[in-house]
Amino acid sequence: MKKGDDMENNATSSKINTGQYNSQQAPYATTKPRSAYIAALLHLFIGTLGFGYYYRGEKEKAQQMWICLMVGIATSVLLGLGIIIICVCQIVNIVEAVRLFSGNITKDAYGRTLYQEF
Repeated sequence: MKKGDDMENNATSSKINTGQYNSQQAPYATTKPRSAYIAALLHLFIGTLGFGYYYRGEKEKAQQMWICLMVGIATSVLLGLGIIIICVCQIVNIVEAVRLFSGNITKDAYGRTLYQEF
């Protein structure tokens, strides 16, 4: 190992230890790669709960889907219009699943490639 390599590794580890990396810049070499097909199936079957987005690292969109579902349930009980909101959420999830199955979405929220195998 060269002296320059050792200094570079120390600089990177000190950035991680001191918190200079935010969650989107941190190195993710140890995480398992994600499957586009698993994400698509999550969108199809339990997408209104936000699990497809959460699996791909898009936590804000997952929270938005959860809120959409809760608003839909609340307004369907009170006003009867919540079914439309829930249907729109499910249509968004079907579109996301089709895009994942067809290969139009190839990266997750952190820039990692989604592999196209089961």
